[in-house]
Amino acid sequence: MTGEAPVPDRHVPLEGARNFRDAGGYLTASGAYVRWRTLFRADSLAEVTADDIGTLRGLGLAVAFDLRTQAERDDLGVAPLAEHGVSVRHTPLAERIGPELYPVKAPVRDWTPEDYAVQYTWLLEQGRGAIGAVVRALAGERPTALAYNCTAGRDRTGLVTAVILRALGVSDEDIVADYHLTDRYRPSELGTPAENMTLTLHAMDERWPSIEAYLEQCEVTAEALRELREHLLEPGPGA
Repeated sequence: MTGEAPVPDRHVPLEGARNFRDAGGYLTASGAYVRWRTLFRADSLAEVTADDIGTLRGLGLAVAFDLRTQAERDDLGVAPLAEHGVSVRHTPLAERIGPELYPVKAPVRDWTPEDYAVQYTWLLEQGRGAIGAVVRALAGERPTALAYNCTAGRDRTGLVTAVILRALGVSDEDIVADYHLTDRYRPSELGTPAENMTLTLHAMDERWPSIEAYLEQCEVTAEALRELREHLLEPGPGA
C-alpha cells in the first residue's frame, strides 16, 4: 500500500540546508495518513541563516534532535536554534563514527547494498537510546513540530525516519522512496540507492520480530507507541 495525502512540496527550501524535508503525508496500513508539518528530517543545520530560522519557526519547530557526534558538532558547528525558542537536544545515534569502528571493513565508496544493510543494522543497535528519545519526545511532548538531523540527512536521519514510519504503519515501499529522495535534494558520489533501505528493512525483520520489539529495546513502551500514533496519524481526505 502506497500513497500520499495532498500537500505542498515535501521539501522545505532553506539557504543553509539542502535536505530539510517533511516526513508526513504517507498513507498507513490503517488507512490514516502521517500528519504533515509535524515531523521533519534534515541534514546539518549548522549553516542556517536568520531567514532560515524564521522559516523553521514559521513551521512551528519546537524541538530539534542533533544525531551527530560531538566531534562533528565541534568541527561543523551548531545552529543557533536554541536562541530562538527551539529545544535543541544532542542525542548522537553513535557516540563515535569512523571506518575503524564499522562492521563493514571495505572502503565506504565500495560498499554494496548488502554492506549498507549490515552497517545500518549496526547503527540501529548503537542508536537505540537516541531513537527512543526522539520517539518518546514525539509521543509524550507532542511538539507542534519536531526535527532531527545528522550531517547529510542520509544514513542516520534515514534510519530514524524508517523506524518512525514503520511504527506508524507506512509501507516499506514508501519508506524506501523517502530514503531515496536524498538523491534529489543532496546528491553525492555515494548516493542513496533504494536497495540500501530495502535490504535494511529485510535485515530488521530478521533481527527483530516486529517494530514493537525493536522499540521496546529503545525503551519505548506500548503506551508511548499508542501516543505516538495518536499524535502523528490523522484521517485521510474525505474520512
